[in-house]
Amino acid sequence: MSLHRYAAKRDKSEKEIIQLFELHGCWVAPLSEKGLPDLLICCNGLHGCVEIKAGYSAKLTLAQGKHFREAVPAHNLPHYVVAQPADVPAILSQLRVHYASLKPGSRSPHG
Repeated sequence: MSLHRYAAKRDKSEKEIIQLFELHGCWVAPLSEKGLPDLLICCNGLHGCVEIKAGYSAKLTLAQGKHFREAVPAHNLPHYVVAQPADVPAILSQLRVHYASLKPGSRSPHG
């Protein structure tokens, strides 16, 4: 656990993006620890990490890049970058494709 002196800065479009995921039946958990993605989503038992950026040219921080390259793939947890609310349906489609492409039994790092 860490103590933050200031509230984590949230992206302007985050609220609308969360609402769209929820409209699609997803559970959404906003995250605020340094280096973690902005959201953890679960849709019909499929989990993923979502980083919200202000535009398509926005870059991940060094800590986010490390997390996306190392921690996320090690646990078969797909990760996505969203630049606008209109990206949500495509992310959900990619999430389904990711899990459909896994070998049986590889869906969970513990299974």
